[in-house]
Amino acid sequence: MSVLENLDYSFIDNHSEKTIILIPDVYYDYSFYSEIIDSVPLGYNFLFFNLPGFGTSVCDRNFDLHDTVEVVETLVSNLGLKKVILFGHGYGVNVALRYNDASPEDTCAMILCSGSKIPVHHLYKEAILGSINHYYNGDISLHDFTNILRENNFTNIHSEKAKQWTEHLISLDKDALMAQTQATLSAGTLVEKLDVNRLRRVLIIHGESDRIYSPECSEKLSIEIETCTLHILKGKSHALFEDDQIVEKYINPFIDKL
Repeated sequence: MSVLENLDYSFIDNHSEKTIILIPDVYYDYSFYSEIIDSVPLGYNFLFFNLPGFGTSVCDRNFDLHDTVEVVETLVSNLGLKKVILFGHGYGVNVALRYNDASPEDTCAMILCSGSKIPVHHLYKEAILGSINHYYNGDISLHDFTNILRENNFTNIHSEKAKQWTEHLISLDKDALMAQTQATLSAGTLVEKLDVNRLRRVLIIHGESDRIYSPECSEKLSIEIETCTLHILKGKSHALFEDDQIVEKYINPFIDKL
């Protein structure tokens, strides 16, 4: 079966040589990134998709990092894309790093948000897997379950973005939730040893209050990369895109210089 079968993706063709590829985090579908999609500069194409098993992308098996990278590779090949800007958030950072390692000739820039090149901390792993099991076993309420995950992702757990995210989260079945959780927990071990020193034109953005990946993760990654721009944002958590200021202040200026 093709990795693109039942995959929910969209390609905005602005007749450009360069294409921005948005690679979402787990627990998110691409509607969460609407500010980015709506703000893409007209001089670029835009490709976005839902991870297999999430959003409206159907999946009948567990997907890991290799499978997700294959999705990106297949989309790039089928659409005939030559110069791509990889835009990864959370788990999407691991996918972007792995894809670039396999196909560096296709990548002209990278935007890495709220991610890491090292494995997720074991305490977070235990907390998230534990809360999922407790919820589906009926040991904690839906309210408590969603609050646990909101608190690890959002600065303002009562924001419209947080509510939108929660509605998406509770629409998932346990198998999809566990599969993508396991994928992101194991992804760090698959990119930890990658040589990123040769990367060029890299923008790294991280929330100072991120509980999933500490900002030190991005600081260490920025040291490994010879030329990159790093922004640690005060008052921001893992879900950076609670408003469109980050796009206007950091992302678009970076893209405009490419």
